[in-house]
Amino acid sequence: MKLKEIKEKIKSKKRRRKLEEELAPCLYHASSIASYQNTEKVLKEISEGHGELSKEFKKTYKEIKTGESVKKALKNMEKRTESKLIKRATRVIINGHESGSNLSKALEETAEEAKKLHEIKRKRKLSTTIEKYTLLLAGGLIVPFILGTLISIIGSLELGTITHLDIGASEGIREQIKNNAIKGNQTYIAIYSVIASLFVSYQEKEMEKAFIYILILLPVSLAIFNLAKTINIMKIL
Repeated sequence: MKLKEIKEKIKSKKRRRKLEEELAPCLYHASSIASYQNTEKVLKEISEGHGELSKEFKKTYKEIKTGESVKKALKNMEKRTESKLIKRATRVIINGHESGSNLSKALEETAEEAKKLHEIKRKRKLSTTIEKYTLLLAGGLIVPFILGTLISIIGSLELGTITHLDIGASEGIREQIKNNAIKGNQTYIAIYSVIASLFVSYQEKEMEKAFIYILILLPVSLAIFNLAKTINIMKIL
């Protein structure tokens, strides 16, 4: 999937969430007038004052005024919004319109349902946001900084006198061990960044975001590691 397609998909999901947030007050408004207004007038009334969702109802109302049936116009709205919650509401309106029954109670119940679902999603999002930033902070800043600092400390230790006493490995071997340790830590940080990005995206139920998280987290964490390993902590202390 291309980056442009990923951005479009994320944008579409954000818009759908926004529409669903506006659904409950819109349906409460509709239920308050549905007992004495016909379906077309209800749609006209809620086509103002409810943000993006009202714009969708305005498009629906215009379709009806140009000759489209109420059912077809509302189904067109379902396709545009791609929301199961909005589809539930439009089907209530369609059923009420076709049966000629009083929509007021049905719309109020649907509004209550939308309100409860939004509240559940809001609490879930708050919880996952805390976990997300904790994980990204650890993967992007804390872990790379600690690993880089350890490399810096080991590299700054004066081991020359030990090698003169024929104790331990030669300078060439120690340098090779150090380079292998750096590569190993960089590999670990890269793997951590990928796993953290996938996990956060899975929690958000938006796996397409994983690629964007990786593009941000991976270079940042490696940059912090490389910076930390070049700082001589022993001299600072």
